Amino acid sequence: MTFDLAKWRAPVLAGLVLLLVLASKAPEVWAGFFPDNDDQMRLQQVRDLLGGQGWFDVGQRRLDTPEGGAMHWSRLPDVFIAALIVISAPLLGPAGAEHFALTVWPLTLLAITLAGIALSVRRLGGVQAGMAAAIGLFALSASSYNFWPGRIDHHGLEAALVSIAFAAVLSLGRSVRSGVIAAGCLVIGLSVALESLPAAGALILAMGLLWIVNGAAEARRLAAFG
Repeated sequence: MTFDLAKWRAPVLAGLVLLLVLASKAPEVWAGFFPDNDDQMRLQQVRDLLGGQGWFDVGQRRLDTPEGGAMHWSRLPDVFIAALIVISAPLLGPAGAEHFALTVWPLTLLAITLAGIALSVRRLGGVQAGMAAAIGLFALSASSYNFWPGRIDHHGLEAALVSIAFAAVLSLGRSVRSGVIAAGCLVIGLSVALESLPAAGALILAMGLLWIVNGAAEARRLAAFG
């Protein structure tokens, strides 16, 4: 399957506009601004991981001192942020690498989420205008706040996973691969936070209904999904 840019020009342009608008807030990150306290705590958890704290030790000694507070957060989001810091540190230095990660990670998740939204609309029969309109509606919603530079808490990752899982469920080919992708996204999302449970439940229900409606055509995909 080849990618025809001409058929995706409108949603790509809409997505780039949104990315550029949010990227304009990057200087605030470099000035030390965080959109939310949870983003500060996430960065501290990443710093502790890079500093040698154990994978299963998510206690924050600066919280509820001197014993420390046991965080309930998954380590999975930390991996991606930490990787960006490690990769960019030789060029940007420790502080610059953190600022780079705080900017790039939310915008990367935004690009993934927008791709999932556009693909879902296309698979539902929408044309370029429909895909661009869906991206515009997303941009105007409160959800776009989760992708501001500096917003490194887990909500952006959850949104990206759900959008890709939804697009996979809508796969016109009903391939085994789409079932595996949808299942993988839901499993990772649930391991990051149980806030993904309503979306996971809805998509599991959708897969079951598709099997009831389409019968044998869905059997292999549903088995892979399960």
